[in-house]
Amino acid sequence: MTSRGWIAAALAILFTAALGIALLKHKTRSSTTREGQTTAYRPWKKRKLEFNKQIAPIVFEKCARCHYSGSAAPFPLTSYRDVRNHARAIARALDHGLMPPWKPEHGFDEFVGDYSLTDQEKGMIKQWLAEGSREGNPSKAPAPPKPPLQWPLGRPDDILQTAESFKIPADGEDIYRCFVIPTNYAEDRYVRVADVVPGNPRVVHHVVNFVDTSGRGRARDAAEPGPGFTAFGALGFPTAGELGAWVPGAVPNPLPDGVGYFLPKGADIIMQVHYHPTGKEETDLPRIGLYFCKQPVNKRLRVMTVGVPPGFLRIPAGENNCAFWAEQKMPGNITVHQIFPHMHLVGREMVAAATLPDHTSAPIVRIRDWDFRWQNVYTLKTPLHLSAGSRIRFEARFDNSSGNPRNPNSPPKLVKFGLTAKDEMCILWVLYTVDSEMLTLNEPASSNYPDSWTDGVWGHPSWGRKQGGEPNAGNQVPMSRLHGLR
Repeated sequence: MTSRGWIAAALAILFTAALGIALLKHKTRSSTTREGQTTAYRPWKKRKLEFNKQIAPIVFEKCARCHYSGSAAPFPLTSYRDVRNHARAIARALDHGLMPPWKPEHGFDEFVGDYSLTDQEKGMIKQWLAEGSREGNPSKAPAPPKPPLQWPLGRPDDILQTAESFKIPADGEDIYRCFVIPTNYAEDRYVRVADVVPGNPRVVHHVVNFVDTSGRGRARDAAEPGPGFTAFGALGFPTAGELGAWVPGAVPNPLPDGVGYFLPKGADIIMQVHYHPTGKEETDLPRIGLYFCKQPVNKRLRVMTVGVPPGFLRIPAGENNCAFWAEQKMPGNITVHQIFPHMHLVGREMVAAATLPDHTSAPIVRIRDWDFRWQNVYTLKTPLHLSAGSRIRFEARFDNSSGNPRNPNSPPKLVKFGLTAKDEMCILWVLYTVDSEMLTLNEPASSNYPDSWTDGVWGHPSWGRKQGGEPNAGNQVPMSRLHGLR
């Protein structure tokens, strides 16, 4: 299937993005929740479910966040007529789990911005659809939801945009375009949160924001015609930091007081925008809004890389269950605020957890159905404190067979580490603060704390390929404790 076909399929179900994102949120409180609640759906009495009473509140809260007129979703879901007209697609999406784009499994850590459905809500929608999609009393119809605010956190302290509009062709493959935006700040700054407003939401799938002080982004921009340059996944050169990600329907999450993204003076912001063609030529002029830290910053948000090194990552053609692992020992007491798991198109499943010095484990994240198009930077609801000597383990499974519909090679070929869609990566980026750092007291973190998106061989790393479902190196986290890959 072509990339456009995948986008059409994904967008045709984007309604479940909200409805899908919704699908998981309430599942959170079910079978896989830490509280051990059951997932069994408690059916309503026959023909008692009505849109205006029971279904609209679910759809309007969870689905209409993305599905409104003019958004990237293929159709709005802001009225009874909207939902009724797409009942078949909604039922199919619910039955096959095609959405939501919210991928983390419940029962691991909990993340901000999870608008997935509970099993009860999902069951209610399915029962309502199966029983004929009754509207109920039209006079009791709730007010339609309003489109999200352009800047939900209020007007930013500064708004930057690309120098010129970018044209998206009517058809073809998805485009990953990187726009270099100079900040021209004369002093270092700390950013609490960054938000993105696409000029044309219909074509923007997601955005990842990087910070560049090397000038290599500008050089790449100058070397390619038109605004920006093309880069799939990683940019291809070291960056100085990041400013979070944007996906439709999400509200930006400010960092805690006293913590900030470091934005060096004179730095460039690189917005990596994922575009999908819509069937007609479109243009986009994205903007990024910066909210600066108003209180003194004691801790800088840093990034460490836990990943399989480039020379080791080799996925043989035809293998559908090729699993790798990587571990890293923490250099001191740290607090994890965000994570960013990353694979490409033959990645299928990933899991991460930490093992503490007392040998207890702390599950972090699991994604059973990896999809590169729905990757995200995940903010932990409760920051994870890891003491010195703790280890973070990351495992990933790849499917490089012809049975993987996302495989970019037909027939399958040997896949190695690389930057293009036909290459692969196996990385968990961990965004953290150093507990001992107190910048207001002129006590910065020592140099043994990593802060690099590209350096995966620091500290005390270990990595390998799982053979027969077992780790092939000593001193590893037992898979039974990690809820490991099967």
